[in-house]
Amino acid sequence: MSLKKVFGIIVIALLLIVIGWAGIVLYYDSKPKPAVELEQSTAPVSAIVKINFADKQLDYPVRVAAPATVLTALQAIKDLPVETKDYGQLGVLITKIGDVANGQEGKYWQYWLNGVYATVGAGQQAIKTNDIIQWKFTNEGPEVK
Repeated sequence: MSLKKVFGIIVIALLLIVIGWAGIVLYYDSKPKPAVELEQSTAPVSAIVKINFADKQLDYPVRVAAPATVLTALQAIKDLPVETKDYGQLGVLITKIGDVANGQEGKYWQYWLNGVYATVGAGQQAIKTNDIIQWKFTNEGPEVK
């Protein structure tokens, strides 16, 4: 076998290795990642949960164990029934707070964290001390203030 052929085979083999490695990197890089990384702290988190019902707003100071999420803060409110539906990898949907269930008059429970409309499910959104979580029963989405 000539030196040219050996060199050509080596070049082709190296190209295939590089292309294969790049494909593996791109595959693993494109896998979905958690929307928000939960803090690894073990310290309890204190936050305020505000719930806007049609006729009133109720404010609840809560303290929850880490890792704390918007969902665990809501569930920490004593004497306030909360119903949820788990959609697996998509997350948990809050279906009812108190006696107000999703779908009434085309409205649904939505939340804002520190005044910013939610972009992930309540169980995926990490919270930290002094956060303010506001739940609103509305059909208007992020433009509601």
